[in-house]
Amino acid sequence: MEDLISHRGIVEHIEGDTVSVKILQQSACASCKVKSMCSSAESKEKTVDVTTSEASGFKVGEEVMVYAGLSTGRKAVIVAFVIPLIIMVLWLVVAIKFLGLSDLTAIASDLMLLGVYYIVLSLNRKRLNRRFMFYIKKC
Repeated sequence: MEDLISHRGIVEHIEGDTVSVKILQQSACASCKVKSMCSSAESKEKTVDVTTSEASGFKVGEEVMVYAGLSTGRKAVIVAFVIPLIIMVLWLVVAIKFLGLSDLTAIASDLMLLGVYYIVLSLNRKRLNRRFMFYIKKC
């Protein structure tokens, strides 16, 4: 069986077959007993939209568990961080070594290229949502 990433959350909104769940994403330090003495503890609230055929079975304010496969997390890291890093490094090499651009111009064009990458991701949100599936279950 595939390993799962799970987060406890609260149903915020239900629309059609989509359930919006607010989760509290915590770093490993956030649950530490001495976190008040440390400045690295952090936690963030995130909203996850889960498409399910059983959306009518959930109620706003209900506590649920949101699951994703471990491979989903890996794919997300690759799309959000690894691919952009590769694009940035390759473009800098091409821009400086082969096109002869100055460092400042190469970096500026690199940031614009990165912006285009994230715009393309945003425009393909529906396609990405089909690849990154989340599942929901009542607690």
